[in-house]
Amino acid sequence: MRKLIAVLCVVAMMLMMAVPAFANPSVAVAVIPTTEGVVVSSLDDDDPAEDIADAAAKNVVEAVNGEGVMTPAEAVEAVLGKNADELKEVEGYSFSSQFNKITAPEFPVDVEFEGADENTKIMLINPETGEMVIITPNEDGTFTIPFEGVFALMDPTPEA
Repeated sequence: MRKLIAVLCVVAMMLMMAVPAFANPSVAVAVIPTTEGVVVSSLDDDDPAEDIADAAAKNVVEAVNGEGVMTPAEAVEAVLGKNADELKEVEGYSFSSQFNKITAPEFPVDVEFEGADENTKIMLINPETGEMVIITPNEDGTFTIPFEGVFALMDPTPEA
């Protein structure tokens, strides 16, 4: 009986560690821009939010890039508050990438991303000020990025 209980405890502990890894399995997908001159780079693995001055934005990036346990709605609330208009824009969405840095010769810039479609949205955060914008695709499939910062792709949450 003791062995059975010990085995069950080990299984329960393994599941507790494994479940967060499956919470948002697609969040580690690479983001590839197809627009010339635009560079997307992953944030440093040792400290993914090292260059982010705004505390709320830093917490969001660490939560999404770390365990992938924050939803877009929770991210908007953390940065902009519970009454933010942007909450309506992310309803029914999940992160489909981690936060990455985006740089370009000048901003605003229209960027096309591999694998993005008409339902994809972008959460862009200015790492200095914490300004957050939700970007929807243009008619030609590009996204107009207004400033340099950190961003994550979002897609509709699949229904179970």
